[in-house]
Amino acid sequence: MTNSIQSSLYNCPCCLGNYENIHDGKKFLVDTFSVPIFYDYAMCVSCGHYFVSNPLNRESLDIYYNSSTQLRRLDVTDIENKVFEKQANCIEKAKMIAGSSVLEIGCDTGQFLSFLKKHGAGQTFYIESSEKAVQLIQKEGVHKSVDELTSSGVDIVVARHVLEHVDDPKGFIDYLSQYLNKDGIMMFEVPDHSDSGPGCDAVYFEHLHHFSISSIGILLDRSGMRPIAIEFDQTKGYGTTENRVIRILVRKRYMPNNSRRETFIEHFKQTNSYLYKAVDDIISNTENVVALYAASWISKDIILNSSLCTKNIDSIYDGDPQKIGNKFLTFSVKAPDSIVNSKVNTIIICSSYYKEIENNIRSFGYDGRVIYYVDLLSPGT
Repeated sequence: MTNSIQSSLYNCPCCLGNYENIHDGKKFLVDTFSVPIFYDYAMCVSCGHYFVSNPLNRESLDIYYNSSTQLRRLDVTDIENKVFEKQANCIEKAKMIAGSSVLEIGCDTGQFLSFLKKHGAGQTFYIESSEKAVQLIQKEGVHKSVDELTSSGVDIVVARHVLEHVDDPKGFIDYLSQYLNKDGIMMFEVPDHSDSGPGCDAVYFEHLHHFSISSIGILLDRSGMRPIAIEFDQTKGYGTTENRVIRILVRKRYMPNNSRRETFIEHFKQTNSYLYKAVDDIISNTENVVALYAASWISKDIILNSSLCTKNIDSIYDGDPQKIGNKFLTFSVKAPDSIVNSKVNTIIICSSYYKEIENNIRSFGYDGRVIYYVDLLSPGT
């Protein structure tokens, strides 16, 4: 059942999959509107996201939050300070707060921004719908409106208990990402509906989405974001919610504007095609007498997928006594101290211990070229 102030969703907001309404809806009376609002509750058949399938439309949501009668205050309780500290500690898993610029959307009267200021944050900016809250922020004069943000973006964007309130979470994340600088991070905190039962939020009028760890992960991935830290928390007595929450830090993906298909095609090129071409370029130079260090799966990969096996390379070197003297594919495995008695002037180290290996062969007197295979995994190397 939908009226003129509501919209109808046709796909899951997280994964765009199909959904079905799963139980009886719920009626709400809201002072802002003259008509009752009846919400239908749906679940995606693909990702399991639980959400309102006929939420208030964007215009109606703006009217509702702009005219909110919620009590607004600047003072902070002990329990709020405790939660602020946990949220700040989460941020610092990826970014130092001291000196960082911060934008918070849905910041109420800016209490969390003020907490971050006390811990050394640089410039702090806000986006807030409530006119009453904005008046208090402006009266305090500590934080700036996002309209005053003139730089290339902020270091940290915060959205605590906001994502569950918006009609289009994907569009909301896209909107926030425009304020994030190249190396910036975002922190989201939402009620945790990964499981029902004790500790799970009930259904409220303002909550249009009930995220699980899987559904929010899919949403963030589709928005070009990569999770870098995840916390599950619960704080009894906390006014916003004393139930379970998901706290998640993200940064933009390597190729945030590309689909997963496109990004992994490029990833394959970088971790395979570029590597083999780089090896071919090295061995095609007749002045290079090339050897591989480490009788490893990486060496096998290079030998099988480059033209290395058709060239007259010197040998394979390895420090493992069990491998020395044995055959590795068609090559003999030699001890590293014998390198100095060979004609080798270029060694490709095919091991994740490349620093230690280089130090070792240098100690035997090798003064030729050393190449780490990891440095060949990108174009132009």
